Amino acid sequence: MGIIQRQGLTNAVITFIGLVIGFVSLLYIQPKFLTPEEIGLTRVLFSVSALVGMFLPLGIGTITLKYFPKFRNEENGHNGFLGFIALYMLAGVLLMAVVLFATKGFIINQYQQQSPLFTEYYNCVLPFSFIIGLNGILGLYCNSLFKSVLPAILNDVLLRIGSIVLFTIYFCKLISLSVFVWLFVGIYFIQGAALLLYIFSIQQVNLRANFKMISEIGFADMAVYGIWMSFVSVASIGIKYIDSIVIAKYYILDLVGIYTIAAFIPNVIEAPLLALERIAGAKIAHAISHNQIEEVKKIYYKSSRYLLVLGGLIFIGIVVNIQFVLQLLPPAYMGGLEVVYIMSLGAIFSILGGNNTQIIFSSENFWKGGILLIGVAVMALFLNLLLIPRFGINGAAMAMAISSLIYTASKFVIIYKQFRLQPYTWHTLLIVLLIAACIGLAMLFPVFTHPLLNIVTHSLAVTFIYCISILGFRIVPEANSIIDRYNPFVR
Repeated sequence: MGIIQRQGLTNAVITFIGLVIGFVSLLYIQPKFLTPEEIGLTRVLFSVSALVGMFLPLGIGTITLKYFPKFRNEENGHNGFLGFIALYMLAGVLLMAVVLFATKGFIINQYQQQSPLFTEYYNCVLPFSFIIGLNGILGLYCNSLFKSVLPAILNDVLLRIGSIVLFTIYFCKLISLSVFVWLFVGIYFIQGAALLLYIFSIQQVNLRANFKMISEIGFADMAVYGIWMSFVSVASIGIKYIDSIVIAKYYILDLVGIYTIAAFIPNVIEAPLLALERIAGAKIAHAISHNQIEEVKKIYYKSSRYLLVLGGLIFIGIVVNIQFVLQLLPPAYMGGLEVVYIMSLGAIFSILGGNNTQIIFSSENFWKGGILLIGVAVMALFLNLLLIPRFGINGAAMAMAISSLIYTASKFVIIYKQFRLQPYTWHTLLIVLLIAACIGLAMLFPVFTHPLLNIVTHSLAVTFIYCISILGFRIVPEANSIIDRYNPFVR
């Protein structure tokens, strides 16, 4: 089993465990232990900090993915690349501190009327941004070392468990709201400290940067690439979080809390893609840097088909069960039903492209991808500002789905023009038809009185029908091979 398959499978399992914990947290713990306003506060604080945190490292994360293969050398600690990261990021921290201080008054004025609680804790943004940015960089560095398992455990499992513990402590009134907010930031700090300890423990660290190698590769080229990719990273994270930030501008934080719960559910569809990206991104960068196009093709084609298979099953489960899931929450959260439907469709658009993002940003077309992403982010902002005042949280979901469709289609065109690769076959259409058929059949299922009984029976039925169909049409040959190997009726 190759390194992508092995670590990809491990990451998928970790991601699944994290999703279960996330579901418990967002669909049970948070609605019962926090008010919608408090959920909205944590969401907006994280969204703003994540946006700043993406620019704060000045693109060193994408520099790591693109240039680390040139520095790779276990014997000398990879030529001090981690030390280079630390020095480079320091400049970004100083720059963003100045920007946040200069814009504090303007930002507070935008949110003072509808979301005064956010303005009260605005001072958390800079340290939270630094922590988020640092965690992202350390995670990418681990991925470049092909050590993606522990970062995945920290991010997907332990971080969520820590949050649940914090929510419980706050619910028991053992701490004040102010302490709760700072401890919420502190959980992410612990994640970063654990990543640093792990990197030093695997003995691939040298903090003395090899400036001679940096000069030979071209520091100016690396810096231009990094700064450009900083704007791209902000655009990327902006597409994901701009919705809650704009909602908080026009509506009270309670509505942000309801939207947060609803928006989390469709994100599960993209979870397999995120798990695969942790390891495949570094492999794609390595393959492209060594002109191994066949390896790129294999990852691209398989990722598109298999992610659609897995994401399609999750999509079916969500569409079929979401009304029953929301019945388990306080009545106010039923207002997010249409948000789930719309955003689930947008998530399907995203996974259809497979690992297309890594292919573009690891190739010479990274600048085209950057222009595209920034353009989509600006469009998403415009759509949010246009649709949210008119349609509320449904408008935010519409903006996300439209942006996702346009972004995926545009990346397809870029890759096809450069590499003449397109991952879609008749299997793609067949998977889509199976998804639609399963949802249609689910409408004929009996509906019971208790929501949990509906969730269990509907989930088991559609999962059985979908998986049998996938195996019957041999859409995933590896799965059929495993079954054939242990099937006594197959010689």
